[in-house]
Amino acid sequence: MELVVREKGIPRAKEKQVIIKKWIEKDELKDRLIKETSIPGKIKCTDCNSLMQFESHLFEKEAPILFLFKCPNGHIPKKIVYPDGQELELVR
Repeated sequence: MELVVREKGIPRAKEKQVIIKKWIEKDELKDRLIKETSIPGKIKCTDCNSLMQFESHLFEKEAPILFLFKCPNGHIPKKIVYPDGQELELVR
């Protein structure tokens, strides 16, 4: 048991600084994207046509940054939008 822990733990400890540096760089990229990218406006609810409220940023592989909107009247689903205002089509 102790040998297994050493075999896995020692290389991980040596890579710790490299891994932490990658995490920091990834977080800094996200912060820069949030700062530099405007939140799309005039996103409307499909059910009631109300202007939707920005809820959160999303970061996915298909796009550097996405925006999550919710209906002020509680209708679902929420909408995920690209920076240019186009909706991400969700497959059900």
